[in-house]
Amino acid sequence: MGGKRAGFFRFLTRSKTSQASTRPSSSENEGWRGIHFVVVSAIITVGLIGAVYASKLILPDVHRSTVAQLQKLQAWVSSWNGIRLSSIDLEVVRESETSAAAVAPFEAAAGKSRKTLEKYLGQPFWLLNLSDIRDRLLDEGWAKVVYVRRAFPNSLKIQIVPRTPAFLVRGAQHWVVTDEQGSAILVVKQIPGTWTHLPSVFGLEETFAFGQNPRDLNRQLAGERELFEDLNRLMSDVKNRLQLDPVSIRLERDAGPATWLYHVNFSSFVTILRMQDWEHRLPHLQFVLSDLKMKDVTFTRVMGQFEGRWFVDAAPQKKVTKI
Repeated sequence: MGGKRAGFFRFLTRSKTSQASTRPSSSENEGWRGIHFVVVSAIITVGLIGAVYASKLILPDVHRSTVAQLQKLQAWVSSWNGIRLSSIDLEVVRESETSAAAVAPFEAAAGKSRKTLEKYLGQPFWLLNLSDIRDRLLDEGWAKVVYVRRAFPNSLKIQIVPRTPAFLVRGAQHWVVTDEQGSAILVVKQIPGTWTHLPSVFGLEETFAFGQNPRDLNRQLAGERELFEDLNRLMSDVKNRLQLDPVSIRLERDAGPATWLYHVNFSSFVTILRMQDWEHRLPHLQFVLSDLKMKDVTFTRVMGQFEGRWFVDAAPQKKVTKI
């Protein structure tokens, strides 16, 4: 009995051992799975790389053709619906510190701008290039800021903030209104009444011999930017230090290609300063004028273009005898 039981157990052991020997080991399974993963990853990677290069070759053409088709569709829809630009509302607006009278002279320029924009009337409303319209208005010279927007159902609203005039420059046959940097704003034959307080500048008649629009004049003024910036600083300092408003300025070429003499007219007298050194001479002019006013003389010209010296054209005041 014991021998039979021992033989039976030996049979089971052999059977289990033989079954185990027919199954693959766990290490073999893991190895196969690793090889499978590497192969699949390589296939996916190659496929992705091929897709990227294919998209670079194909998608630009697809994108361009799609955009062209959409634009054609949009133009067709706009034309089919009859949405065309029918009106343009252009308005000159002023900045907070500018008076309404100061911007009134720009209405004539605004009228010319409206004429220029008439070519846009009747064009497809939604296809209008607002940036192009804004750039055209800025190129006219007198606009500082331009706002353009579409207004329902088929009109444009345009607001223009004009440049601030600073000088009235005499040309050969006209007056050129410029800003503080010397950029031409408007060309006028007669000075508008609201701008008569601006200082007049003489001496550049040859520079403004040609050209009737700000765009052409700005090209002629390209070499005089530094001059006008210096003049603007002079006007500001004269008002702050001397409490005087210059009436006019006559420019005269001094020694050197980029040097000017400023004949500044204050209605009762003229002072002469040099472009290069007026800033450190102006405080001394303040004392010279104070000293002259304390004396019984009538002075008509104070020349300060000489380094360290001042020359004065003066005469004794005529005494009036009361009877």
